Amino acid sequence: MVTVTFVLVDNQIPTASVLDGAVVRVYSQDGLTFVTQGTTDATGTLALVLTDATTYWVRFFKTGYSFQSKALISVDSGAASNTFDIVGTDLTVRPPSAVPELCRVSGHVVGASGEPVEGSTFRFSMTDFARIVGGRVVTKSKTITTSDSFGYIEVELIRDGVYDATIDGHEDTVYRVKVPDSESSDITDLIWPYVYDVDLGLWSTGASVSAGEDVEQAVAAKLSSGVVTPVSLDGDDLLGFGYFLSLESQDTAIATVTMNDVTGIMTLSGVAAGTTSVAFTVREGVSAARLPAPTVTLPTLSITVV
Repeated sequence: MVTVTFVLVDNQIPTASVLDGAVVRVYSQDGLTFVTQGTTDATGTLALVLTDATTYWVRFFKTGYSFQSKALISVDSGAASNTFDIVGTDLTVRPPSAVPELCRVSGHVVGASGEPVEGSTFRFSMTDFARIVGGRVVTKSKTITTSDSFGYIEVELIRDGVYDATIDGHEDTVYRVKVPDSESSDITDLIWPYVYDVDLGLWSTGASVSAGEDVEQAVAAKLSSGVVTPVSLDGDDLLGFGYFLSLESQDTAIATVTMNDVTGIMTLSGVAAGTTSVAFTVREGVSAARLPAPTVTLPTLSITVV
C-alpha cells in the first residue's frame, strides 16, 4: 500500500488559492467500482492509502469549481513522488469582452452525474430588439457555440440585446433572454436569472410619509444576470417588478403599500402615526431550481408615519 497525496488549488493567476473542503472520490480505472473517498483540509490537501502499481479514476467535487472529468492516476511506490497536483476551474470568474458593445457570456455545462459535458450546443437567435449597434446595422442572425472538453462554453452577445436561446437537452423550450449592459455575464444566470436584491432608490435607508398622504418611489428587482426591472423583451413583453416580487405592509393600520407592477413605482400611503415595514417576497415559479439554492436575503423597507 502507498500513501497518495492530492493537492487541490484553483486556476487563478498569478496566485492560486488552495481548495479546502473539496471531496475526492477514488474509483477503479474503469470507473465501475468505488474504492474510497476523503475531503481536503485547510491546505487543500488529502492523503489516502491506495494499492501499489494500480491505476485509479479519481473525481473531484467542490461547489463553484469544475475539474477534469476523467483524471487517471497511477500509484507507484518506485516513483519519485505520489503527490498529485489538481487544478479546479473557478466557475465564478467571468472573462470580459474587449469590445465595448458586446457582453462575453460564459459558464460550464455538466451532465446528470455532475461531470463536464463536451459538445453541448447553445443557439442564440437575434430578435428585432436592436437594429443599430455602434453605428452599424444588426442583421437578424444566429450565433451558435459549443462546450469544450471541460464543459466550458463562451459566446459574445450584443449588450442590451434580446435573443431567443435554445439548448441541447432543452429542445422543447425557447428561452427569450435579455443581455445585460455589462462586459461579462454568466450563461446560467443569463438564461435562468434569479432575484438577488431589491433596489429601493432613495428609500434605501427608509421612507417617511405623513398620515393621510401618499409618497412614491421607483424600485427595481435586481437579477443575477445583471439586468434590472423592468425588463423589455423585444417589445412583446415587459417583465416588471411585480412579475418577480410581491410586497406587503407589515401593519396596514399604520401604512399601506401599492405597486405599479410594470413601471415599478411604489406608493406608500400613511394611515396613522407609527412605524412599520414592507417585506418583499420572490414569487413562486419565476426562478429555476438551483442546487444548492443561492442564499438571498432581500431588504426590508422601514416606514415612519408622522
